[in-house]
Amino acid sequence: MITQKIYSLKSKKISDIMHTPNKFELIFQIHEEQKVDKKKIVSQKIKVDGDEINSIHAVDLGYLVKSLYQEGEFYIFTCGCGDAGCAGIDEGVNISFDNNLINWRLRNPISFSGFESCETWKKSSKFIEYSFEKELMIKNIICSIKNIKNLTNFLTYEFVPEGMEWKHLDSLLSNIHK
Repeated sequence: MITQKIYSLKSKKISDIMHTPNKFELIFQIHEEQKVDKKKIVSQKIKVDGDEINSIHAVDLGYLVKSLYQEGEFYIFTCGCGDAGCAGIDEGVNISFDNNLINWRLRNPISFSGFESCETWKKSSKFIEYSFEKELMIKNIICSIKNIKNLTNFLTYEFVPEGMEWKHLDSLLSNIHK
């Protein structure tokens, strides 16, 4: 079960609602049956406390890594084409830091697809907040990237979202401060 806090627009600050940090997991999936130009598709998912969040959207690994070190709004979830707006994602994940915690605040659902309008979505969606231990999150991301790098190669695998390539895995790893 995901430990999550759902709040209206007038929610409390994260520091006012301290709870046990959530468990973050970056999961790479190899889709044997799906192919692009004879290459197998590799996608990424994020699990929180063992449950997938925003499972229909691709994960932008570049923004995920940046969010480890910078506060602000990041479009961590995106369309498979790489454009968050294409998937109806009008707001990213808001990142803040509190000591050794990385705090996420995002709308649920994250996309206004299926709503009458973006305004209807903003009025009816709720905010979810998660807190992750920074050191454990970094270790998980490093381990996940290294594992998928060892299992794949640039010749037979295509990464999602579009624009993400096997050669970018080393760059992502070099941008993570251990």
